[in-house]
Amino acid sequence: MGTEERNFYLNAKEIWEVRKKIHRIFFLRICGTGMSAAASLAQQLGYYVEGADYLYYPPISEELQKLGIPCHLMDEVDDEYLRAFDLLVVGNVIAGQSELAKKIENLKSPYCSFPSLLGALILKDRRVIGVAGTHGKTTTSYLLVQLLERLQFQPGWFIGAALADRRSAQLGRDKFFVIESDEYDSAYFQKHSKFLEYFIDHPIITSLEYDHADIFSSLDEIIFQFKRLLSQKLSDVVASADYPAIRALSQKEQTSQSKDQKTCNWCWFGTQSEIGPKNICVQNQKTTFELYLNQEKLVFETNLIGEQNILNLSACLAFLSQQDLPVKELTQASLDFKLPLRRQQYRGTYREAILIDDFAHHPRALDLTIQSIMQRFDQHRCVVVVGPMSATGRSNIFFQDFLDVLKRPDAVIMMKQIRKTTVPHAEDLKIASLVACLNKDQTGQSAFEVANVEEIGNAIDYCIDQLKGKIVILVVSNDNMQSLWRRLLVK
Repeated sequence: MGTEERNFYLNAKEIWEVRKKIHRIFFLRICGTGMSAAASLAQQLGYYVEGADYLYYPPISEELQKLGIPCHLMDEVDDEYLRAFDLLVVGNVIAGQSELAKKIENLKSPYCSFPSLLGALILKDRRVIGVAGTHGKTTTSYLLVQLLERLQFQPGWFIGAALADRRSAQLGRDKFFVIESDEYDSAYFQKHSKFLEYFIDHPIITSLEYDHADIFSSLDEIIFQFKRLLSQKLSDVVASADYPAIRALSQKEQTSQSKDQKTCNWCWFGTQSEIGPKNICVQNQKTTFELYLNQEKLVFETNLIGEQNILNLSACLAFLSQQDLPVKELTQASLDFKLPLRRQQYRGTYREAILIDDFAHHPRALDLTIQSIMQRFDQHRCVVVVGPMSATGRSNIFFQDFLDVLKRPDAVIMMKQIRKTTVPHAEDLKIASLVACLNKDQTGQSAFEVANVEEIGNAIDYCIDQLKGKIVILVVSNDNMQSLWRRLLVK
C-alpha cells in the first residue's frame, strides 16, 4: 500500500489515537447486518451517524429507520457531502476494483473497516466473548446474551442478524461483550478475518469447515486465520469436538508456542466430548439434555429443538461454567429462548402449510436446519425451497454435498441463479443436474428447478396437492426472499 493512501486508511490503533477528533461518521453500504449493527453502536456512543447504500430491504432497512439514522441512496451522496464527515466506514461488500472504492480513495478522507471501528472505540477495554465458526455464530451469540442476562449481567452485544425483541447491537453496562466473530475479510484494504480486529478474550468456536471460496482457496487458509486469533495471548477456548479441523487447530496451537509462552486451555463440548450434550430427548415440544460440567451431571430443559440448537446452547453453558458462573442455577427453570429472525422463523401459513424462514446457505447448516424442522414438525411432510445466493453456494464446489442433504425432505424446489459465482476457477452450480439426480429413481417428481417467484409458488402448490396432509415448507437462503413472502403471505 502506498504512503499517500496509507495516510487515509486507519487501523484500530490509529482510530484510537485520533478518536477525540471524530464526531461525524458515514457508513458506506450501510444496509448489511454488520454495517447496520456497527452504525447502531456508533450512534449509542454519541457519534453523529449517516449512511448510504444502493438498495434497502427489510429487516435491516426497518431497523435503520427505527434508529433514526439518515440513510441515502449511494447516487445521492457526492464527494463534497462525504468530505464533511470525520471518518468513512467502508463495508466489506465493496470490491477493491469497484468505482466506489476508487471514489473512497480519491476523497482523501480518513476511512476504515467496521471491525477496526468496533475494536478501537468499543471492544478494546471490554471482556470480549467472540463467537466464531462456520455455522451457528449468530444463534450462539444471541443465546449467550440471554443466558448472561438471566444471571443478572447487562452485557453488550453485536449480532449479525435482526432480532425480534431488541436491537442487533447494544453497548451494555457490564464488562462482558458478546460479538459474532466472522472469518470473512474485514474490507478490500484489510484482507484478514474480522475477528482479528475484535480484541477477543474468550473465543467460542462452534464449527470449522470450508466456506467462503471466493476469498479462501482451501480450509487451511481459514485455519490460518484462526491460528492468528489464538496467538493473541488467550487463556481459554471453548470449542466443538465434532469437527476435525478444530482438533487440528488445537494441536497446532499447542505445538507452535515457544517454551516461555502459555498455551490455551481448551474446553471441548459436542457429541464427541466428555461434556456433551448427552441423552438428548425431545418430548412435548421441549428438549432435555445432559452436560457434565465441573465433574457434575447437570440436566437442562429448553424450548429449543434440533441437534444444532442444543449444541449452540451447550457451547454457551460450557463457557459460563469455565468462567465459574452459577450454571447450576439454570437447571432449575425451563430455558426458553428466542432465536434471531430468519433462524427457523415461523412466518405464517399458506394453504394450511406451515411456513418457516431460515438463513442457511452452507450444506452442513442446511442439513442441520432440515433435521431440526423435521424433528420439530415430525407429523408433517417437508418441502424445502432453496435459493443459493452466496458466492460459494452459487458454485459447483458443494454439488455432491447439496445432493446428499436434499435427499432428506419429501420435496425440493431450487431457485435458478441469475448471477454467476465469483469463486475463482469454479463453475456455476448446475441446478438442473442436481434436480435431475434428486428425481432419479423416484416414482414421481420430487425436485423442481424454478426461475422466479411465480414458479416457486406454482411448485409449492403442486407439492401441497400431491403430498396432501400436514405440510411444512422450509425456505432457506441468505437472500431475504421478500418477493416470495409477499406472494405466499398475501391475504
